[in-house]
Amino acid sequence: MSKNFRMVLFSNDSATTKELTFSKFQIFILSFFVFAVSTTLIVFSVHFLSDLLYSYRLDLLRQQRETITNELKEANAQIEELNKRVEEIFKSDDELRTMVNIDQMDPELREVGVGGSASIPSSRNEFFFTEQEMKASIDEKLQRLRNQIIVEEKSYGEIYNGLEENREMVKYYPSIRPVIGGRMTDGFGRRRDPFNSQGWDWHEGVDISIPVGTPIYSTADGVVSKIETNANADRLGRYIKIDHNSAVYGYETIYGHLSKIAPGLRVGSTVKRGDMIAESGRTGRVTAPHIHYGMEYFGKKIDPVAKNWSAGTFRDK
Repeated sequence: MSKNFRMVLFSNDSATTKELTFSKFQIFILSFFVFAVSTTLIVFSVHFLSDLLYSYRLDLLRQQRETITNELKEANAQIEELNKRVEEIFKSDDELRTMVNIDQMDPELREVGVGGSASIPSSRNEFFFTEQEMKASIDEKLQRLRNQIIVEEKSYGEIYNGLEENREMVKYYPSIRPVIGGRMTDGFGRRRDPFNSQGWDWHEGVDISIPVGTPIYSTADGVVSKIETNANADRLGRYIKIDHNSAVYGYETIYGHLSKIAPGLRVGSTVKRGDMIAESGRTGRVTAPHIHYGMEYFGKKIDPVAKNWSAGTFRDK
């Protein structure tokens, strides 16, 4: 005989009762139903919470990604700015090398890098691909900048050595204008004869138009080798010639059509670049006030503008 289970239900006042009878099978089915419903609710809750947590973490990662991306972009922009400054340093390097008379650096030496291209490991999550690529690019640019700094340090060492070797030569190199201001009216070489419009003559310097009394300056260190004080003794009139250690470096300069010689200046006087040596005038064979500036290199008359490293300063403004 099978056993049944009874459940007695009482009313609030216990006046009436109700009896329910369940078989073992019914109890089993009811228990299974409760277990299934409970399990389903638990699984659903876990799944819901997991999705919620995943969404939260995904949003957090997106925010972190955006922050990292912005920081990488800012770093890249700063590197690009550094690259521009490095290019300016290269230009200064070239100018300094010209000034100290040493060979220019091979451009290929400056185009240094780490070689190859950055690749993203296939195991990386695609979500991080852009950031990894940007970081690899920045690392490569930074390494390139480090290498360029090393190259430039070596270059400046060469420039310093060259400057030490050429320090004396730089002193004796005519490198400034003989006057402040003025306009160049005649250049070096063949020109129309200013006293004969139908003829030609050979001009052995440059003429700079300036008012009488304008200060004239020595264009390099040297020793006064000749002073002509007679205003009509030569086509240059009153003039000064300065020897810039020509026995070693070759240069001599001539300043003609002067009105006055600086007080105390005489043959044998030592002058420095920028020293005032005279005042301009219109002595000698002239049509208007100006200074004649000539240059010789180991005894050969040369164009002061073509030889001078700062030749642009002779041009009209």
